[in-house]
Amino acid sequence: MFEGLFSNMNAILDLIVNILQILAFGLLFLLIFDSIFDSIHKRRVTKRETAAAKAATQSAE
Repeated sequence: MFEGLFSNMNAILDLIVNILQILAFGLLFLLIFDSIFDSIHKRRVTKRETAAAKAATQSAE
């Protein structure tokens, strides 16, 4: 009687652990890609700011 119960509990615990692992790796990849895209966006913003600053200095001259 208890053997079937414990095997079912082990299967349920394995399933829960697998789901948590998938969520953890998904969060890790999300953080990695978010940091990559954030750095790309910052690079674009600084390019725009430097272009605007160059245009402002050229128009001032």
